[in-house]
Amino acid sequence: MKPIRIHIADDKYLAYVTILSDPEHFPSEGDILRQLKKAGVIYGIDEDTIKDIAAKKRSVTMKAVARGRYPRGRLHWQMDIRTSKKPYITSKNRADFKNLNQNTPVEKGQIVAVYHPAESVEPGKKVTGETVEPAGIYTIIPQSEDFYLDKDGKTLRAAKTGYLFRSIDRLQISEVYHIRGDVGYGTGNIKVKGPVVIDGDVRSGFRVESEGTIIVNGSVDAANIYSSHGDVIVRDGILGQGRAKVLCGGKLTCGFAQDARLAAQQDVELTSYAINCTVSAGGFVRVTDSKGVIRGGTITAEKGIVTANAGSERGTMTDLVIRHYSEANSTGRLWKLSKTRLETGKRLSFLQKRRQFLDVLKEKKQKLSAEKQAELEKIDGEMKELAEKLKELEREEAELQQTVSKEHMVKEVQVRDVLYRNVHIDIGGRHYTSMTDLKGVRIFRVKDEILIESLRDKNSDYNIFIPDKTNER
Repeated sequence: MKPIRIHIADDKYLAYVTILSDPEHFPSEGDILRQLKKAGVIYGIDEDTIKDIAAKKRSVTMKAVARGRYPRGRLHWQMDIRTSKKPYITSKNRADFKNLNQNTPVEKGQIVAVYHPAESVEPGKKVTGETVEPAGIYTIIPQSEDFYLDKDGKTLRAAKTGYLFRSIDRLQISEVYHIRGDVGYGTGNIKVKGPVVIDGDVRSGFRVESEGTIIVNGSVDAANIYSSHGDVIVRDGILGQGRAKVLCGGKLTCGFAQDARLAAQQDVELTSYAINCTVSAGGFVRVTDSKGVIRGGTITAEKGIVTANAGSERGTMTDLVIRHYSEANSTGRLWKLSKTRLETGKRLSFLQKRRQFLDVLKEKKQKLSAEKQAELEKIDGEMKELAEKLKELEREEAELQQTVSKEHMVKEVQVRDVLYRNVHIDIGGRHYTSMTDLKGVRIFRVKDEILIESLRDKNSDYNIFIPDKTNER
């Protein structure tokens, strides 16, 4: 055991020495000083105390031999906005620790700090030699493009809109709201406008909302994630416990998902698996791993579903649905075009009957009134326009019908490895339920028939075949 042990306090404002030795082998003053230097203690050393310890040659325990200096006085620049984390107080006068007033948004031009004259300013210093300013107050203007000094020379303003992050020696504005840890009771729920980056996990019962992209570098428990216009990226995965909900206006990407509800206006892409999930995608749903699986739950996609395995060896009921009608694709546009053509035809038919009535009236009276004659001319002009419009609509409808036929064939469920029994597939209202395991298949629809094609052997029994009608649900 070493005769000299040095202990530095956590805040580094005190250093202690412990010496357990008999007088004959007791260390000298020089030995103690060298050991202090070796431990990194270079400031505030009490040489008189050390000299006394060496002279008495008695064992000491946690004897203070160096003291730092705490900062004191009022420094030049003082924060003008609050950055403390306080719980939201409910109408029943209770503190809600899930809704903390924890983020500090600032607008461009907003006052951040105000200058105050110095009053007995003295920085602090730790026993390790580090200089310390009073926390949250600054002696000089932060050297950053995030701020600018007002014309009065006493007001520091934000140079951009974002979120203010503050530490002892740093002040900055970031457009990205960065959580350096988990979202939990330490942060409360997060609700911001810009992008969000979370280094840790999102704990059960908490919520993250943003208009921009949300990146979670950990996992998501039974929590809610909502991005109205951006993507959501979960590096690990989602263990939803039946209560997690992740919604986004862009693309959703995560490692895995279990017992969760997921929805994205674009694609949903998982690396490993989706188990007992309700998934809805405006684009594709893909499980990319070579052993990836979709098991249980309902997976709904606009453009297609791709996975290595679907269902399980035990026959777990799994629903795979490809939507047939959408405002975004040709089918939706065809439906709207047909509706417009029908309304145009009805209007043309009405005008034709009105014109026939005016012709009969003209024959009886030999002459129409000025008002009726003007109406007749107006009807003729509108009928000519509607006839041309109807021809154009019929031409567009014919072209869209061809496009729709192609789209129906493109939309497919692709299972690269095994499609297990009891997997129900719905493509635009046409149904097929697998009654036995099939290996490496794509399932698609042509007109009103569901077809299955082998991805492995072009000469297999199911390349291409129409499932038996008894298999339809």
